[in-house]
Amino acid sequence: MEWDFFFKQLEAGINTNETCFYFKDDPDENEYYLGYLSQYKKPY
Repeated sequence: MEWDFFFKQLEAGINTNETCFYFKDDPDENEYYLGYLSQYKKPY
């Protein structure tokens, strides 16, 4: 998922259960996960 698309979803109030990403300047493309837990005030 591209950052711009994800950020627009956040701004629109659309929740994404989980997304995986890596930094473009990381030659090893190590993956990181961002999860969502709806029961919390700050769910990400």
